[in-house]
Amino acid sequence: MPTGLGGYMRDSGGKRLDEFEVAPRVVPPTVAATLGILDPRTSVYNLKPYHLYRTRAALAKARAGVGSFKLAVAGDSTVRGVGATPGVSGWPEQLVARLAALGYPLAGSGLVAGWAGSNYDARVTLGAGWAPLTGASSLIRNSTTTNAAVFASATPSTNLTVYFSNGSGPFSVTIDGGAPTVITPPGGNSPGSQAFTGLSNINHSVSITRSSGQALIFGVEFGVGNGIRLYNAGVGGEKIFNGNSWYQTDNYASAAAGFNADLVGLMFETNDAPTSGGAETGYATYKTRVGDSIARVKANTSDFFLIAAVPSNTKDFTQYQRALYELADENDVPLVDLQHRMGTYTLSNSYGLMFDNLHPTAAGYAVVADTILVGLGLI
Repeated sequence: MPTGLGGYMRDSGGKRLDEFEVAPRVVPPTVAATLGILDPRTSVYNLKPYHLYRTRAALAKARAGVGSFKLAVAGDSTVRGVGATPGVSGWPEQLVARLAALGYPLAGSGLVAGWAGSNYDARVTLGAGWAPLTGASSLIRNSTTTNAAVFASATPSTNLTVYFSNGSGPFSVTIDGGAPTVITPPGGNSPGSQAFTGLSNINHSVSITRSSGQALIFGVEFGVGNGIRLYNAGVGGEKIFNGNSWYQTDNYASAAAGFNADLVGLMFETNDAPTSGGAETGYATYKTRVGDSIARVKANTSDFFLIAAVPSNTKDFTQYQRALYELADENDVPLVDLQHRMGTYTLSNSYGLMFDNLHPTAAGYAVVADTILVGLGLI
């Protein structure tokens, strides 16, 4: 390399090397499609520190006993807990139990949803006339009778809240056989709720009866207070394709006037994906409906994460996995990939993690709960 006056290193044209302009620092774009990374240690894609600010703050308040952490999860029978004991040893309930074991207080036994599909919740008894709203919703309706929908608590509580659609006609709420309270919602397609406090610390029974018009009820939450609160909106056999009624549930789960969840998880894929080459929900429809749900939840300021289905030996998840990754990128949300975590169906089944072709065992659901807790950094 030639040198000149002063001994500076120069290029072939005589220009000092230290006179070259330094290229400006290139700031990486913040678009998730560019930065999204699957962490092979946690099986979580595109998780960023700012995704879960609200969640971490709520967990800290719950741990200190000065607030609540509200978790809402929606999906199909793999959210409901089929293969184990639905509502007891599914992954949402096991996730909450792990937080409790770590010292987080529980605010009750969770919200008792009005409908769980064919995987009936033993805490709910529906009299004649009550039926689910068509589609992927835990909402129940009655437009013909005055028979009761009865919700029973699993643990003693001093408070309860009834959740409903403001589009409902008037209905009455009777607690433990006492005097009925008539609720007349104001109208409109929005969430509504009514709290009852100062109750005796016992197991309660809540009877809801239609007064006129059509009653629309999401469920009853017992023991509302500081601590961990869960709303499991899993409905057996459902899919995101039934988007019109799913709108009711995802908006209710996150809206301030509804359950107002700090964190919402969505796990619709098992029933949407085709079986061995057959047709189920179309790829484009699936992606649109999931994207609509993400937008509604984020508009309500809840944190959000997607969950890919557990492995199956009858389903072709190829396109739908791709859709979930694309949605995580396009909407800048994290994705927990359970197929990456659990491996093939054959492998998972050989270790006793699968109950049948689609559903995990209680041990399999434990893997799901641990993957979400650790992968999202909740513990």
